[in-house]
Amino acid sequence: NLTSLTATNLSSGTVPTARLGTGTASSSTILYGDNTWAAAGGGDLVLLASVTASADATVEFSGYFSSDYYNYYIYFNNVRASAAPKWLSLRLSTAAGYFTGATDYGTANYGMQVTGDGTGTAVAQGDSAYQYIALSPSSLENDSNWDCSGFIHIPLPTQSAYKVVNFQLTSGEPDDAAYITNNQGSGVLYTADDLVGVQFLFASANISTGNFRMYGLKNA
Repeated sequence: NLTSLTATNLSSGTVPTARLGTGTASSSTILYGDNTWAAAGGGDLVLLASVTASADATVEFSGYFSSDYYNYYIYFNNVRASAAPKWLSLRLSTAAGYFTGATDYGTANYGMQVTGDGTGTAVAQGDSAYQYIALSPSSLENDSNWDCSGFIHIPLPTQSAYKVVNFQLTSGEPDDAAYITNNQGSGVLYTADDLVGVQFLFASANISTGNFRMYGLKNA
């Protein structure tokens, strides 16, 4: 209502109190139609943490899981091993620590790999009992032209059920072939305890480079 903008209001540089929203604007709040500032609604991705790898044995996100979010996503790009090409893998932890046993995890992984003009071949990997979740179906190409990128989705990390991870990757593999490969899959940790942490690693090699970003998806 423009009639409420009196000469006094304009000269003092203020806006009538009746027109001001309550609360404080920030990077996590927005102005709603009822003229109040509040947290954004469901469906927004909230950045929780970020890691830039540089010759690190592992990349880890720990202490971010809670009932505040039903879904978590970790996006990564520019990922490469420091030595001979290796499988990109994932381990999970609870309050008891990271699981490293030979039968702690299961993985179902399937994708497509180009092998020539107009042709391709299916790639797959599956194991019901292993020491980590295998994100790549074979060893990644150790070449700056073939960095790995993708994401993992972790649903309901505090639910009392086995812990499941969904993932998708684009990479150059297998080792020494440099074929573009796209794969997706799921992994499971055989425990119903709450998740505490996530750890990326290459077997017997460091993570030479990589940008990792962890987000929580706001509940509806």
